[in-house]
Amino acid sequence: MNFRVLKAFLAVCRFGSMTAASAHLHLSQPALSRQIAELESELDTLLFERSTRRLTLTAAGLLFEARARELVALMELTERELLEEKGAVTGLIRLGCVESSVINFVVEEFRRTNANHPQITFELYSADGDDIRAALDRGRLDLGILLEPVEATKYDAVSLPYSGRWGVVVSENSAAAQLDAFPVEKLPELPVC
Repeated sequence: MNFRVLKAFLAVCRFGSMTAASAHLHLSQPALSRQIAELESELDTLLFERSTRRLTLTAAGLLFEARARELVALMELTERELLEEKGAVTGLIRLGCVESSVINFVVEEFRRTNANHPQITFELYSADGDDIRAALDRGRLDLGILLEPVEATKYDAVSLPYSGRWGVVVSENSAAAQLDAFPVEKLPELPVC
């Protein structure tokens, strides 16, 4: 058993289908099926219940999936640590971001950082401000991007060199539709339909 086979097994678990997993892995379906069959033979246990539509993990398959995830995560961590010893900048950065046009800024920063440090991996989570702060507090996120005003005294915070642009959508029959600009203080006066 090797890590390539463990990753193939986890792909089948994720997609629930040899066809979808083989496409994801850029591997032929017969080759993937053979790898899974050899894995089951090596373990002397059935990992999947096969039906015409879907593969479902057996009880042994569920246990093996959990252990395979742990093994692959440990191997990936070890690979990152070995690269770090060689002076490479590696790691996983988990960023929470409120849904706004700031995402363009975030994606460009990801791209720029990856160009200089290709061993860095990013995970982006879209959530509201409360969820992002809760995830930061629990250590599930490394960074968070929030819209102002925000209570940030318990965090190390910096302002981004970016500002979002907001607009108001009104009916073309509305008096507000005739204006070139709409003052923010007038928003409460708009009727909501």
